Amino acid sequence: MEQQEPKAKSRGYKWGVTALVILAVVTVAVVACVAPAPAPVPVPIPVLEVTAEEEPEEEAVPVLSFTKTFGGEGDDVVYSVQQTADGGYVIAGYTVSYDLPAKEAYLVKTDGKGNEEWQRTFGGEEYDVANSVQQTADGGYVIAGYTESLGEKGDVYLIKTDGKGNEEWHRTFGGEEYDVAFSVRQTADGGYIIAGYTESLGEKGDVYLIKTAEEGSEEWHRTFGGGNYDDATSVQQTADGGYIIAGGTDSYGAGGYDVYLVKTDGAGNQEWQRTFGGEEYDVAWSVQQTADGGYVIAGYTESLGEKGDVYLIKTDGKGNEEWHRTFGGEEYDVAFSVRQTADGGYVIAGRTGSYGAGRSDAYVIKTDGEGSKEWHRAFGGGDDDIAFSVRQTADGGYVLAGSIDPHAGHGYDVYLMKIDEEGN
Repeated sequence: MEQQEPKAKSRGYKWGVTALVILAVVTVAVVACVAPAPAPVPVPIPVLEVTAEEEPEEEAVPVLSFTKTFGGEGDDVVYSVQQTADGGYVIAGYTVSYDLPAKEAYLVKTDGKGNEEWQRTFGGEEYDVANSVQQTADGGYVIAGYTESLGEKGDVYLIKTDGKGNEEWHRTFGGEEYDVAFSVRQTADGGYIIAGYTESLGEKGDVYLIKTAEEGSEEWHRTFGGGNYDDATSVQQTADGGYIIAGGTDSYGAGGYDVYLVKTDGAGNQEWQRTFGGEEYDVAWSVQQTADGGYVIAGYTESLGEKGDVYLIKTDGKGNEEWHRTFGGEEYDVAFSVRQTADGGYVIAGRTGSYGAGRSDAYVIKTDGEGSKEWHRAFGGGDDDIAFSVRQTADGGYVLAGSIDPHAGHGYDVYLMKIDEEGN
């Protein structure tokens, strides 16, 4: 196991980015979300021409683009989106609408045109949020996030539903302090891998990795980090049966907070770790194993580029940097999600303060396989519009999900957008 020497303990750094997502404060300024340095918040027409002789059924015609909003009078935000096996979409986040007693985890299923088929909420009398969702092999859904209604002071929240969003079971993990999940994926054995942050276990605040069985019972957990704050925002099972984890570290690296990449074996034992960044604030929000066995990471940097830029890093299979790129302008720009595309390039989604019509707009960047920008788009129009998640769709386009400030006298609404392969 390769490991770096930890930096000296510092009382000046607070939880920052992680605490913001737990509190679900979708602010008007990304700079307000991290202490001591400013950083991003955690915290939507045509159709294809048909040439067949017979007119197909309406649902067989792919929709190239649409924009939908969901929610009520309160704040409604989603952090995760996936295209489902039936061609529709599933999104997850939180809602304070619908006469609920408090913020609850929010799950919405749409058809392929973005029309709502059903919605569900989960939680209790306190604060509950979903940060990640995936369709499971049985056609249901697994959701991971955070709960103050169940468990201890604030725990990792894992929910399994059927294909209609009805809860089959839920589990909580953690201890007497705050523990949160930011990412969940079903594993090859039918169980689940969860990554996030723990204050109950490990050092001052550590990366928290949990492996469960198919029914949600814990098989093992691991913590990673040093004497300061370290967290995980994204996890994926790798081709060798291990796991790749990305987030941020205040314990290792060159600066106050650095991109943190950890590779484990199938039992969660660390094989190596890497840090990326400079002397300022840098963090990863998303990681994916690439077709060549390496990794692509997206997040935010204040050490490179302009005032605060989108940060894209490509590594080899051992986590050694092959190249990095920054994107943005004179204001704060951040990436929350990245995916390798069918052409070998990458699509990135986040928020931009440098481009677009509002103070903050949803930001989408398409690059080639070497990270060179092919195009970018900014979507929105309200004060604060953010894309937290992006996926390439079966037709080669992209689906984005996040939040929009609708200027309608109430809080944020869920923002679901489908664009074509050129970003239109």
